[in-house]
Amino acid sequence: MLDTVMITPDDDYQVHREIIDALLSSSEPLERKVINRIKNKVCAKYKRAKTPTNADILQAAIPEEAEILRPFLRKRPVRTISGVAVVATMTTPHECPHGKCAYCPGGPDLGVPQSYTGHEPATMRGLQNDFD
Repeated sequence: MLDTVMITPDDDYQVHREIIDALLSSSEPLERKVINRIKNKVCAKYKRAKTPTNADILQAAIPEEAEILRPFLRKRPVRTISGVAVVATMTTPHECPHGKCAYCPGGPDLGVPQSYTGHEPATMRGLQNDFD
């Protein structure tokens, strides 16, 4: 039986590392149900209200671990009826040549492209990947 341990939000890395170790040492095939069971078990141990995302777990993994876990933690491939998948591209933050507009919420001072707040999914992925 797992002991419950109280940790602070700053210890997310510790929770992510324990999930990674449990995933890598699992004797069961890493299917979605198994992955979620392991994540929930570790989160229950630390009394975490929120389960970390797969992206959070991959960020805590060293490159060798990430290479092994990525196929299992990646979301399913996008399936479309028409065969056309929408892709969002995001530019790196640059100032407009004419200066900042009153209605543009973002900009280089906030680390996001000029016309974005930084809370849009595409912007968050851009920030996570350093707009590369």
